[in-house]
Amino acid sequence: MNLLEFQQKFSTEQACRDWLAEKRWGNKENPVCPHCYSVTIYIHSDGKLFSCSDCKKQFTVRIGTIFEDSRLPLFKWFIAIYLFTSLKKGISSIQLSKYINVTQKTAWFMLHRIREVMDNNGDNDLFNGTTEIDEAYLGGSESNKHISKKGKTEKTVVIGMVNRESQTVRAVNVANSEAENLLPKIYKNVTDRSIIVTDTLQAYKGVKEAL
Repeated sequence: MNLLEFQQKFSTEQACRDWLAEKRWGNKENPVCPHCYSVTIYIHSDGKLFSCSDCKKQFTVRIGTIFEDSRLPLFKWFIAIYLFTSLKKGISSIQLSKYINVTQKTAWFMLHRIREVMDNNGDNDLFNGTTEIDEAYLGGSESNKHISKKGKTEKTVVIGMVNRESQTVRAVNVANSEAENLLPKIYKNVTDRSIIVTDTLQAYKGVKEAL
C-alpha cells in the first residue's frame, strides 16, 4: 500500500476504529469484552464506548492494544506505524514529530511502543509453562445488530489463551473449531512442552499429545 492509498483508506478516525475493530473481533458490529470475553455487549450511542453485560466493565476498541492509554488520534498512530514499517532506514522521533505534529517526546514514546510490539512478534512472544485455552463463538447480541443482520446465525470462532505464569491474555480468530484450524494457531502461540489446560473439545486432543 502506497501513501496515497493509505491516506484514502484511513481518511477519518472512524475508518481507523472500524479497521481496528474488524482486526480484533472479526466484525466491527460484534465487539468482544477484553476483560471476560463476553459477547453480550451494549454499544453506546457514540459508537466508541461499549459496556459488558456480564462483567459490567466499559471498554473501547483501544483497550488491550498499544493505543490503550494514549489520547492521540488513531490516525496519527497509524501514520507512525506506516512510516516505521515502510521506510528502509527507519524514522527518528524528531522526523516523526514533524510529520504528525506532536512533540519529540511523544514521538519517541510512540516509536518505543511500536518497536516493542514488533519485537514481541518473534519466538520470544510464545507462551510458556501452563496455558489455558478455550474457544468462543461470537455473533453479537440480536438487540445490538443492524436490522439487515438480525436473524442471521454467522458466528466467528475465537480462541482465548491465558498464560498462568505471565497472566497474559491473547485472542485469535479461526475459521472454525476443527482441529485443522485450531492446532496451527495454538502451535504458533505456545512453546513445545507447554502444559495445555482445555475443555473436552475433541479438536484439542492432538495439541495435548503433541506438546
